[in-house]
Amino acid sequence: MLGHHGCRNKKEGHLGNGDAGGRGSLKLKEEALSVYQQLQIIYDHLTHYRRINSSFSEMTSETVPLKEETLQTFKLANALVVLSPTAEDGEIEVRISVGSGRDQNSTDRSVELDGELLRTRDTMNTLQRELDKKIEELKQQTEVVVDLTSKLTIREAELASVTEERDQARADLMDTYLAQDEVVQKAREARDKAMSRKNMVEIQLAKTRVEMMQTSSQLMEAIQQKVGLSQQLEEWQVR
Repeated sequence: MLGHHGCRNKKEGHLGNGDAGGRGSLKLKEEALSVYQQLQIIYDHLTHYRRINSSFSEMTSETVPLKEETLQTFKLANALVVLSPTAEDGEIEVRISVGSGRDQNSTDRSVELDGELLRTRDTMNTLQRELDKKIEELKQQTEVVVDLTSKLTIREAELASVTEERDQARADLMDTYLAQDEVVQKAREARDKAMSRKNMVEIQLAKTRVEMMQTSSQLMEAIQQKVGLSQQLEEWQVR
């Protein structure tokens, strides 16, 4: 009887240990499920973050919280320690690292996005510097055009003055009472002087127009370059 009673007590003890082991296993499953749910939430955040990464401000604001949440959950998953209830020679320590690979991938993706954001900002800064340089060149070309326009206006005024002198000489030739020879001689001299001045002014005017055309061509090229750089900058901002 004593032996039978001792055997029954031993069985009851095993049953008690089995209940404790079952409770420990249930607790382990609950903790593992909790960790898995947290990792799933983080994965969903990262997926959503990747879809909306076209906005630089949102990328910057979301990257740091996601990193911290990922690291905290990674630590939590690796900190879960349970004891096996089925070991006969002693309790065996088991460490749970559910989803650690996914956490590491998420962290690597966050670092990769940070690098991509940095490279994009560097490219935008380079484009902005080039655009500023072209704008400065455009200003200088505009100043040259204004200067040449002023010179052209002066040359046109001089040409108008010479034309007026020529017309006046013709009028004097018609109205004078001087001798025919003197009138002819003076008229020829006035005509020759007027033609000489007119030719000089026309030559200067032609040179000025050529310079203005060259400058206008350079100005158009600078404007096209500015438009191209502006479009590139807008495309980078949209990305």
